[in-house]
Order: sequence, then structure tokens, then C-alpha cells
Amino acid sequence: METIDIRADMARLRNFIQEWLDTNNQTWSGLFTKAGHNNGSSTIWSKGRLKSYPRVKTMYDIADAMGVSRHQLMAIAGMIPDAGPEATKTEKGFDLSPREASLIDSFRVLAEDHQSIVYNQVTSMAESTRSLQGVE
Repeated sequence: METIDIRADMARLRNFIQEWLDTNNQTWSGLFTKAGHNNGSSTIWSKGRLKSYPRVKTMYDIADAMGVSRHQLMAIAGMIPDAGPEATKTEKGFDLSPREASLIDSFRVLAEDHQSIVYNQVTSMAESTRSLQGVE
């Protein structure tokens, strides 16, 4: 029987939830209480000690308590086949933070002419930063 290494999936899930907690000024225990789960579970999740994929019901409870899509949370955790981190519309080769993925999602909904403006401004700022840091 093949052993599946879920560490990357669980780290991505933990980081996504941590960023949501930071953004929303919440705590792990508060989130789990709101989701109807005990504080012991919140400690395991917050310390990244999950040894297997969480139960679907638990994922649904957490997603509902966070106010995010159940599908999105399951995809971030790698629990939906062929969805993985790509479901957040990030680049396959990179492990973007939820904030970076959200920025990309926001960029994609802009009209094409607005995308051009934003792209030109961001690349100009990045080039300027690189030249000030002496990075070429």
C-alpha cells in the first residue's frame, strides 16, 4: 500500500487559515468554537500536526465558520482530485499565499485595458525596486 505524503497540503491549508485569521483578527480557538469543534482540534491544526486529511464534515464546518467556499477550502487542502492549489487560480509551479492568489484572482476580473495599466505599473515598480537594491 502506497503512503501519501500530505505535509505540503496540510501546510498550505494551515497557512491559508492563518492568513484568514490574521486578516479577520480572529484566533484558532475562536474559529473552531464558531465551527462547533473543540479547542484541542484547533491546537493540532494551528501547530500543523494533522497526520491525515480532515473529515469532510470538519472542512465544511471550518469553511462555513470562515465564510469561504467549501470547495475552495477543500481544494486548498488538496482533498478534491485534480483541483489542489490550482483551484485558487495560482500558477502550478509556485506556492502562493492566499493573499497573492487573491490578488491574481482580482487582476483576472479586470477589463483588459485595466489589466494593462495595472501590469505596467506593477512591473515598473518592481523594476525600480530591483534597481535600487542592485538586483538585475
